[in-house]
Amino acid sequence: MTVRKSGFFSFFPGLAVWVLLMSCVFLNARERLVCSQCRKVIRPGQRYLTAQNKVFCSKRCYTQILPECTICGKRSNRGGIYAADHSFFACPDCKDLPRCFACQIPVRNGTRLSGGRTICSRCSRSAVSDPAKARALLDNVRRTLQTALDIVTRHPIEFSLVDPETLHRLSNAKSGTMTEQGLFRYNAEEEHVVVRNFLGKKIKESVRRKNEKYQVFILDHLPVKQMEYVMAHELAHDWMTIHYPGIREDWIREGFAEYIGWRYNQHKNRPEINRRIETNNDPVYGDGFRRIRDLVQKSGFEGLRNFLERKCKRSQMR
Repeated sequence: MTVRKSGFFSFFPGLAVWVLLMSCVFLNARERLVCSQCRKVIRPGQRYLTAQNKVFCSKRCYTQILPECTICGKRSNRGGIYAADHSFFACPDCKDLPRCFACQIPVRNGTRLSGGRTICSRCSRSAVSDPAKARALLDNVRRTLQTALDIVTRHPIEFSLVDPETLHRLSNAKSGTMTEQGLFRYNAEEEHVVVRNFLGKKIKESVRRKNEKYQVFILDHLPVKQMEYVMAHELAHDWMTIHYPGIREDWIREGFAEYIGWRYNQHKNRPEINRRIETNNDPVYGDGFRRIRDLVQKSGFEGLRNFLERKCKRSQMR
């Protein structure tokens, strides 16, 4: 008994001292401030800054966490984030500069184009303004869609490289802002054909289309990569018009075209363009793309074709 009692009380004084020492360490750790940026200890009485639940020993350290202006490199807590994918930031001095119509980055010394557009030096290096070069690009994109994605059409396509005013007028857009970059148009004369039996009773009726015209219009001065994506989008409309002409829902038509453009960019390894598609918050183009993409991921492209077939039949029955 004596030995056990002595051992019991000899342990607890040691434990009490250990707990006391640890409490002192924890208290000191709570009072000890360290700069989140440079990791220097902030001494008692030294002035410091707090932001975003972080501590900074100086304004210089605080500035290092601020976004850097893509145009001038200045860091600022004011300004604006441009582009749907948050790919660049403009400080207060740069945010009001004219923006490149192709990449949307503000530019100080851009080149002025028709339609009040400005293009930056980076985009202008590959901008396409020659109709013959643009036509060759369209043919290359069409071949790539056929071989890589099995998006095949074989009819002649009339092609035009146009200015913003012409494209806006052709698109019949209600908005006064010229934002269009491409347009697909299909026109045909419809002839109703009735088949009767020998008694004159109608047994079948069909619609025959003649004088069909397929047209693609693309905005001039787009950079090559952007122009190819827009062409893939418009050629997807061409393919859907041939295979599923009855579909009228905008989210399906535009979502499918965006999906094909996205797949084309994947094939060409162009994630920077696809980020804009993926983060687009437009309810027709952005949400439509994501719904089509998710459907393909779940059911495959054949599942998408079955979906389009059902939608087309329902539209034609109305």
